[in-house]
Amino acid sequence: VLEALRSPAILEAMVGSFVDPSMVLTGRERAAFARLLALVAVDDLWLEGPAAQEARENGVETMEAAAAELEKLHQAVHHPTRSWLKIMGSLTPLQRHAVTSFAGLHWLSSIVLSKRIPPQDLLVRMSQPMMFVLLRR
Repeated sequence: VLEALRSPAILEAMVGSFVDPSMVLTGRERAAFARLLALVAVDDLWLEGPAAQEARENGVETMEAAAAELEKLHQAVHHPTRSWLKIMGSLTPLQRHAVTSFAGLHWLSSIVLSKRIPPQDLLVRMSQPMMFVLLRR
């Protein structure tokens, strides 16, 4: 099951659903979805053998921190009144874990730089300093 969830197509679909603005989740659903993404993304949880016990324990802490960060990201990208630029600013500190960075970049490419955005607006969006700050992290 883990191997299937980690396949690029499925992982991208899960992250895409997580940051999709039309996806409305309750607090409990958001927490469960964030934990699932973090669980799939943290390698240390899946190490085997007696020597891996400490790594698994650290993996649990990492998973919980990543899930909390993902919940914050979800709340930021689903904020009803914030502009994309303010959302992007709130994503900058939420880049500590790989899965959160991936989710933030997916939101950036699928929402902010969507193919549905007119070309003149894309140029304005791509020239924003916050874009470079987010991509440098």
